[in-house]
Amino acid sequence: MYAPVKEEIYIEADVEDSVQTRPATILDPEEWGPGRCFATILWPKDDDPTGVPTKENVERHCMQDPSITWTLIPFDD
Repeated sequence: MYAPVKEEIYIEADVEDSVQTRPATILDPEEWGPGRCFATILWPKDDDPTGVPTKENVERHCMQDPSITWTLIPFDD
């Protein structure tokens, strides 16, 4: 969801290696799997003169920016 006044985009995505699926044992290391996460990123209007960002632009940005902080969305009971 794009908020042009705040120049922010709220994103939800399945992020690899964000949920521990098996604990470590004496013989094997812990295992991690994908989890549903969210992030809010800045999207200044000046950087995108076309106005509203496209899905492709946002996906490309997410893949190229390692500084994005993803937060795990808790599982439903």
